[in-house]
Amino acid sequence: MKGNKIFKYLIIFVILILIILLIVLLSIRRKSSEENNFEEESFKEEEMAELEIDENIDEINQLNTFCMAEKIITEHLNPGNIFYASKIYFQETDIVVSYRLYVFGEIFDPVNKTDQNAFYAIDFDTTAGTYKITQQKTDIEQTEFEQIATTGDQRYVINENLTGEFLQEDITDNEKVKRYFEYYKMLILTNSEKAFSLLDEEYKTLRFVNYDNFNKYIQDNLTKLENMQFSKFEINYFDEYDQYVVYTSDEEYYIFSINDIMDFSVVLDQYIVDIPQFVSKYEASDVRVKVGLNINKFIMGINDKNYNYVFTLLADSFKNTNNLTTVADLENYLRNNFYDQNEVEFLVFSEQGSYYVYTLNLKDKNGTETKDLKIVMQLEEGTDFKMSFSF
Repeated sequence: MKGNKIFKYLIIFVILILIILLIVLLSIRRKSSEENNFEEESFKEEEMAELEIDENIDEINQLNTFCMAEKIITEHLNPGNIFYASKIYFQETDIVVSYRLYVFGEIFDPVNKTDQNAFYAIDFDTTAGTYKITQQKTDIEQTEFEQIATTGDQRYVINENLTGEFLQEDITDNEKVKRYFEYYKMLILTNSEKAFSLLDEEYKTLRFVNYDNFNKYIQDNLTKLENMQFSKFEINYFDEYDQYVVYTSDEEYYIFSINDIMDFSVVLDQYIVDIPQFVSKYEASDVRVKVGLNINKFIMGINDKNYNYVFTLLADSFKNTNNLTTVADLENYLRNNFYDQNEVEFLVFSEQGSYYVYTLNLKDKNGTETKDLKIVMQLEEGTDFKMSFSF
């Protein structure tokens, strides 16, 4: 009996020892796990810190800095290629003598009709007046550029000796407007989808309806678009945006509404969307001048072969009388009755109740033929109108 008692005590003692060992092991494991978790959290915090925006980095909003960076980068491209910047960040690397620009934009190759995104970091020594390109990457997405630029990340360091002297100059209004025109011309010739996306939304719908029509317009006018040259300009300032009006050597219009550097929309003529100058002139005019301005819109639409737009100007009664149920019907009708390029001489104006009648001399701009044209118009709210015509 006494031996059995001792044996029981031994079993209980062993069980207690095992329980204590188990507790110790669990405690060690828990401590190890906590240490690992702490290290992981610390690592994550370090990673997050790398993604935090550097307070010494600011976005640049000065066009002369854009032009300086574009000139520097273009000098190091293949001959004929050109770089346009769309976003630049500034980092102060030394309070007195140096700074860095992170530049994002597009490299255009007019010969091969291609463009690609590109990123550059340029270090400037203001004392020596020199620069060095320290990073570069092509075919980069803007989101990756933003991450690099806002953190000061040195991700694509290069060893090439891309150096030179720099001078940041103020640019003239002529250079400013011409830059937007030349950039958009490059887009038309190399990236028509992006060129289409930059069109004013209302204009885009009325003029082209969809991208396919815009691309067809480019292909049909490719030689003219390739050879068009900047001729003259005007700048108009409005409360919410600036307007740059470009006149080309072919008497074409390019109207840029600038919200910010590289934040703009484009209109390719002056008649589809009513720009502020037109509205002001229209509202200040008498009915004879208003009718004349609207007739000019009608003629420009025909000359541009913009039959969708012309279709919206015609009264329903006129369409029904002439069986013009579709735009295709109208196109055939206009081609049979108007010249390829038309101009009008205003003759006799009269009022008939709520309608206005203008007798015109329609001329062939490319020939000598003329014919009489009578337009009947009803003015509607704002600058809207409906019209009919007869020969």
